[in-house]
Formats: sequence, C-alpha cells, structure tokens
Amino acid sequence: MGAPGPAARRRTGGHRYDPDIDDVVQAELAAEAAAAADREAAVREAQRIAARADELQALRELHALEQTEPRDGDEAARDELTRRAGGYVQADVDA
Repeated sequence: MGAPGPAARRRTGGHRYDPDIDDVVQAELAAEAAAAADREAAVREAQRIAARADELQALRELHALEQTEPRDGDEAARDELTRRAGGYVQADVDA
C-alpha cells in the first residue's frame, strides 16, 4: 500500500491519520466497551439467578425451603424456577 501520496497529505494537513486521536473512533470504541461490559454484567446476573434457583431447588428437595430466609433478587430466582417448570407456579417456592 505504501505511504500516502501528496494529495492525501494535503487533505490531512501533512499529518498521518491517527485513530488514537480521532474522536469518532474513540467514541465508537468507548460505546463498544460499554456494550461489552453491559453484556458481561447481564451474563453474571443470569448466572447468579440460576445459582440461587439451584440452591432453592435443593432446599426444596430437602424439605427445608420454608426455613430459608429470603434474599434480594429471590423474585428473579422464583421466576427462573417457574420457567424451568414450564410456567407452573410452584406454591412452596412462591410462598
């Protein structure tokens, strides 16, 4: 490809293009990084919900579910258990 010709140097004021200082490129990179962080956070949250649902299911099988203290986010775990049961709302979990 080679170095830019004289016309390209005139368009850029004699300077080479540097994506590290291009505001548009940097904004796109920042948006991509933020989207990736959001996806990672969503995956971690889904894993946390699934783990709590597994824990509640194990407690249920041990007949110890009613002795369990509720935690923040248990509604999402309950919804996950309902989803796993094909939409059937499980009364002992719902309580």
